[in-house]
Amino acid sequence: MNGTPVPGLNPCAYSYPVTINSQQNSMVILAQTDSPNAQIQLYQNGALVGTLQSGVQSSPLALTAGLNPFQVTVLSADGTNLRTYSIAATLVQPDSQFARWQTLKFGEDATDPLIAGPLANPDNDNSVNLFEYAFDLDPNVPSTVGLPVAGRSDGFLTLTYRRRVGAADIAYVVEWSTNLDDWSEVGVTEELVTPQGEGLTEEIRSKVPDGGSSKFIRLSVQSL
Repeated sequence: MNGTPVPGLNPCAYSYPVTINSQQNSMVILAQTDSPNAQIQLYQNGALVGTLQSGVQSSPLALTAGLNPFQVTVLSADGTNLRTYSIAATLVQPDSQFARWQTLKFGEDATDPLIAGPLANPDNDNSVNLFEYAFDLDPNVPSTVGLPVAGRSDGFLTLTYRRRVGAADIAYVVEWSTNLDDWSEVGVTEELVTPQGEGLTEEIRSKVPDGGSSKFIRLSVQSL
């Protein structure tokens, strides 16, 4: 990439604006110098991260959404020439389906993690927003209607729930256990109870053979 000289400091300081469109939350920096004995130091937000070797990429550097300022200083082997390279890395993460749901349900409060965050529970009904999103519930109205329901039927332990169709940012995982400590997905099957209509969800029944001993079944929702 091409650096732009910083006015007033030319030719010893350069600026490199970088825009990263990704779900990734890290980047690496590779510095290359003419002299293998030059001293290269890396700073993030003004704090020294460490020393780099010419031609060797840095360890992954954590990024947050928005602007992430880095600086690389290169001191020549004889100590007479110091150059500074500023890297303004802007991380732009694609809008997720959950983020769009937050805006739809919470409006101006969509960016407040205490109200709209995945683990927030603004309606105090014991279901966090991630569950309300996964099961297509209203996060502003306290209710247990629409939550998964466990049962027994024809020799099977069942769990019936609504699954959001086409949601690429969450996963539904059904597991069973006989002791509440060791859980497994092996042997769990599912069937479509109600196909998708005009709504966003379809009803799924997961089941596992009941067997002769005590058995438990659970559903977890995981962010991807």
